Amino acid sequence: MLLLLMTNSASVFNCSTDMDCSGGNGKCRNDTYTCTCNAGWTGPSCGVLEFKPHSARVAFASSLWTWGGSPIVDDAGTFHLFASELSNQCGILHYTINSYVVHLTSAKATGPYVRREVALAPRAMAWDNGAVHGISAHRLPNGTYALLYMGAMQPGMTHHPNCSAGSGDASANATLGSHDGRRIGLATSDSLYGPWHRADAPLFGPSEDAWDNIDVSNPSPIIRHDGSVVMLYKGRGAREQHMGLAFAPSIDGPYTRNDSGATAPDLPGEDPWGWIDPRTSILHALFHNGNGAASAGSHRWSVDGVHWHGSERVDGFAYTGRMAWASDTERTRAGKTTVLARRERPQGLLSGGAPGSSYGTPSVLFTSAQDCVVHGVDAGGGIPCRGGVGTDVTFTALEEVQLGNPGEAGKPSGSV
Repeated sequence: MLLLLMTNSASVFNCSTDMDCSGGNGKCRNDTYTCTCNAGWTGPSCGVLEFKPHSARVAFASSLWTWGGSPIVDDAGTFHLFASELSNQCGILHYTINSYVVHLTSAKATGPYVRREVALAPRAMAWDNGAVHGISAHRLPNGTYALLYMGAMQPGMTHHPNCSAGSGDASANATLGSHDGRRIGLATSDSLYGPWHRADAPLFGPSEDAWDNIDVSNPSPIIRHDGSVVMLYKGRGAREQHMGLAFAPSIDGPYTRNDSGATAPDLPGEDPWGWIDPRTSILHALFHNGNGAASAGSHRWSVDGVHWHGSERVDGFAYTGRMAWASDTERTRAGKTTVLARRERPQGLLSGGAPGSSYGTPSVLFTSAQDCVVHGVDAGGGIPCRGGVGTDVTFTALEEVQLGNPGEAGKPSGSV
């Protein structure tokens, strides 16, 4: 059992088993009762991602607002990214009525990723007529591919707002759509290049008898070797918005909520992304939970997918909004260290498992990003633009994890 001893100056963490090291992210030393973290992790209990110095990059160039993406690699070693992009120069607040999914590829995990085509777009006469957003890409045990996404139903919508200067769409910036129609959808294909086949109905929606009786979104399935699924998602009910858990024998359901849906699980934040450590079979997940220089992402782990452990009490956050940019990335940030105003939608590439599966250890973390740019330069202050000075921009960012030799123990844990 882990111990957190309080002294006059600081708390001292002691472990007793490897599970105390953030679910096997390290080894508990019998002589010192401290964690020796696996490569890619740091912190007293190995709950903090360790990034390569100055490895952050803008994943791809776009003149439109983008909001994160889900990476996946194929058997040939080509890296694919499925990213949310906003149409007609509209901003992120239009994500339920102007978002669609673009497919990009790269020869390297760190990009730059090159746009190929629109993979999924809203369907005018279907349940996802408003938007397709928050994509999560996976390879299934049978070798086919699946994209889970948030689709938005917008009854009575006649057009997607046009926020472009001079468009004449006077109501565009005041028309943000309803969140009540958010549902989780599934698209499948034999190839990452498509075509993608979608069902006529949502894969998973709110339940009138559950805590999330209004809408659901942000799906992230963790897929076991036998095809069974632990799905993390965000739900909203009459009294709360919270993270949710649902379980299914296969990707296409049927899905059953934890605790019969009576109560929301004890999970932080929103925007989940989960994986399975192939060395231990432990489930892990990251969640968007805060913004700025001191917070952004939380880490949790689980043996069974039902009961989750971890907190920010020992290690602090798994990652923050502080980004050390590579010298070869987009010029306004190259070589700098800045703080993003918003760093959300964590999704990652895994190494050490079958390509595209839920098994492995994080090697590159992708997130959505928002910054204030003043006179063409990244202000990097960790806050949105204020007082009419500067321009808020969003993009998709990536940052490499310091893996060293995957599967081997790293340095002893320490302070963060």
